[in-house]
Amino acid sequence: MFIGDLLVAHGLVTPEDVAMALDRQKLHGGRLGDILIALGRMSAADLNAVLQVAPEVPASILDTGLNPADLLNLTMKAMYANSAETPSAIVDIVKLPNRIVQLVLEQAKERRLVEVLGAASIRVTSEFRFALLSSALSRDWRSRGISSNRSAPPSIRVVRSCSTVRRATARRRSPSASARSSRT
Repeated sequence: MFIGDLLVAHGLVTPEDVAMALDRQKLHGGRLGDILIALGRMSAADLNAVLQVAPEVPASILDTGLNPADLLNLTMKAMYANSAETPSAIVDIVKLPNRIVQLVLEQAKERRLVEVLGAASIRVTSEFRFALLSSALSRDWRSRGISSNRSAPPSIRVVRSCSTVRRATARRRSPSASARSSRT
């Protein structure tokens, strides 16, 4: 949402005031709020009050305004790409409220995309660790309601085996073999 929309929604200015300030901004530059104050359409205190208000925390997946399939996709990618196992780790990555991440993980569990591994630690019993299921990684994510333009990423086992082969190959190459291959 744009600042002009917020100011109109709070009843501080009219859409015409915002349009006039935007025209002036195009000609002279500056910040929209400062222009509206200079034009006498609102006070600095009103502008600061609107800017200091924190947005509402969404209570449900629908309240986020995001497509639920996109949220599920984002959560699965965060888990896969960052090896995130706990809701708090996923929250840090996707920047969504903890409650929303919990709801998305519940959906993923119902769709058999993740499994609960157990408590995250002895001290924190309210947070569980989750793991992506290999069957979820090997199937086409779109068939499970997760939108993606690409096929599912390879399983963690495949990625680990490829990196092990690369490390072993790199150790076997001698410096003289590297020098010969770079000359040709």
